[in-house]
Amino acid sequence: MALALGVGLLAAPAAPAQAVGTPRPAAHYTFDDSDFASGKITDSSGNGLTATLVNGSTAQSVAGTDGGRALALPGGAPTSSGAYVRLPREVLDGATGLTISARVKWSGDKSSWQRIFDLGTNTTKHLFTTPTATVGGCRPP
Repeated sequence: MALALGVGLLAAPAAPAQAVGTPRPAAHYTFDDSDFASGKITDSSGNGLTATLVNGSTAQSVAGTDGGRALALPGGAPTSSGAYVRLPREVLDGATGLTISARVKWSGDKSSWQRIFDLGTNTTKHLFTTPTATVGGCRPP
């Protein structure tokens, strides 16, 4: 996350705020050049942070909205054999802020607590987004 603040005191001349360039992504997965058969999801950011497609036989490569490819995941309970993408730990190494961007086509399933993304190591230290929770609506924790 980039933040630019200009602060000046009334008694001193205020310097104009310097624009901060858009930070480069730590990882960017387009699914265009990925090898689903091997389970390798290519990072197109240039940082070499290849992700892993787990249970890849249940995923599909489908046409994306921009002429590229997209990854279709079957969903399922945490104990299911449904596919998901495991990001390398290095994606968050040294991070002091986090922005996640995803283009999602949801099936409309209203089951509670499905995940668009879920980062963390257990149920008390994690960050996720779900389109439907027991309290309704899109909800981060």
